[in-house]
Amino acid sequence: MVQLEEKICVLQEKYNTLEKQMALLLSQSGTNNGSSNTSNIKTNNALTLLKIVPSTNFHQWVKNLNVSEGDFENLFKNDKTIHQCVQNIIEKNVNHQEPLPMVSFSRNTDIYIFDDKNEWRIMEHDDISNILVRSIYNKIMTVLHAWRAEHKDDIANDDSVGIKFNTAISRIMKINFEDMKHHRLKLREFLVTLSTVSEHTNV
Repeated sequence: MVQLEEKICVLQEKYNTLEKQMALLLSQSGTNNGSSNTSNIKTNNALTLLKIVPSTNFHQWVKNLNVSEGDFENLFKNDKTIHQCVQNIIEKNVNHQEPLPMVSFSRNTDIYIFDDKNEWRIMEHDDISNILVRSIYNKIMTVLHAWRAEHKDDIANDDSVGIKFNTAISRIMKINFEDMKHHRLKLREFLVTLSTVSEHTNV
């Protein structure tokens, strides 16, 4: 009897959590504003989100992104922009068999992220600029310092290597985290494509 009561309490707690999450998602998406058809779509989207439980939250996923020497060397290529390098790093780290801590439903909707409270919420500008891009930037800088130490003789003795290295440094240092609008829009387009719900094989 005691075990049954405990199970009921656990289930009630889970129900309350889901109810709270559902209300939050609907309020974020402005379900009360618009046609009943739009409201139904947003309600279905919220229900879909509640079925997706990533193995890690967005912040931890960003922290675990691997940046290699090859990623840094992409900055040597004149046809590669910063946001393209960031996209390549993200794409390389995606396991398409696991649900991402990001979900979108169409090109024109918000992106939702599974945050450090293990709850879904709408992705904000800061999540792209100061969490995702800044984290990758710091990882690139770490790889850069290691690359410079390993190739210091080449940099000093080979002008072409020195020029490539200085060009990469210059491109990295020009990143302005206070004015990321262009890069943020490009990355958002990429993240929407990457995180559309059809990409989640378990949904």
